[in-house]
Amino acid sequence: MEYKELRKKFRILCKKEKRTCYNFIFLGSFLAILGFITAIITLILAKRFIIKYPAYQYLFGVGSVFAIVGLVLYFIGAITFNNDLKNIIKIMKERNDE
Repeated sequence: MEYKELRKKFRILCKKEKRTCYNFIFLGSFLAILGFITAIITLILAKRFIIKYPAYQYLFGVGSVFAIVGLVLYFIGAITFNNDLKNIIKIMKERNDE
């Protein structure tokens, strides 16, 4: 199969999966970064005794949850996109061999 046809199929895949995969990837990245920053800032403020005992636990918990959810969303989007890309490449190779 020619490069132009493969490129066309890849563009179709990107358009089709853009809303699901890219949104998962961007949203996951954003949440993970936000969670890690929240957790780090919370630990720094707690170490300097700027925020007290129960508050820093809650903030650290929220930051950790954001980070975990963000990483899960990121990997769901990345794995889905990679699987679809591998399927298209496999189909292209099969058609090229025929």
